[in-house]
Amino acid sequence: MAKSGHIYLGIDVGSVSVNTVVMNQNRDILEEHYTRTMGQPLKAVRKVLTEVLSCIEKGQIMTASLTGTAGKLVAELIGANFVNEIIAQSKSVEHLYPQVKTIVEIGGEDSVTVYAIIGRMLMFALFPVLGVTQGFLPIAGYNYGAGHWDRVRKSINTAILYASGLGLLVFAGIMVFSEDIVRVFTDNPTVARDTPNAMRWVFAATPIIALQLIGSAYFQAIGKAVPALLLTLSRQGFFFIPLVLILPNYFGEIGVWVSFPLADVLSTLVTAYFLNREIRLRLKPALSEKVT
Repeated sequence: MAKSGHIYLGIDVGSVSVNTVVMNQNRDILEEHYTRTMGQPLKAVRKVLTEVLSCIEKGQIMTASLTGTAGKLVAELIGANFVNEIIAQSKSVEHLYPQVKTIVEIGGEDSVTVYAIIGRMLMFALFPVLGVTQGFLPIAGYNYGAGHWDRVRKSINTAILYASGLGLLVFAGIMVFSEDIVRVFTDNPTVARDTPNAMRWVFAATPIIALQLIGSAYFQAIGKAVPALLLTLSRQGFFFIPLVLILPNYFGEIGVWVSFPLADVLSTLVTAYFLNREIRLRLKPALSEKVT
């Protein structure tokens, strides 16, 4: 780093990392740091400032500006300027890419952390429902092959009943204990504040997803590969991806979280239609008696 001349210090304090840049009056980057916060952003900022200040002379820093989720707090503590993150981004883009007219920010590092926590919860919380689905597959397939339509109908109803019950328990647990669950993963105040509400949105349709899972599994069990594939893809491919690309443009970050239950509801409605149609046309009790 240069030992003379005016120095300008910029620090982006996020929940995941502290990003620091030191520039001269010509806007040349003299030094840059990427420091993981490890859940302690204040400690990370202190470490970076210690390294930077040890390399420059007293009074050399003309201005110090901070941005990011924890930037305002740190700026107040050290007496520096705070700049809103979207304003900081717009100024940098204006300088580097003057042809750009519009900048949109959705979420940030904190949102990535929020999604990571929710992703883990989706994996573990839905294991019981997925377990019922896997247990349903061989039972439905065996009885369908044997022509026992009444048993197939009973297995469908039983699987949906138990999977929905487990889904309802998961739903209740998330709604009531979301704050406690988040504290298991992190003590970052921003993430702890934002995750519970996002998690409630993501799990909002949990009680009804059993119908979608059992319905698509039924077509797999009876050997109808195409309907099984399309119904399995319906949630992620046909509904969730378009929703997550469209809704954030109108509702911001909340649009991402709302996309989850909307995709669940829409895919469940589609699956319910085809499953009900299959039951009415192919699983009539009369047909079961005739085969027997």
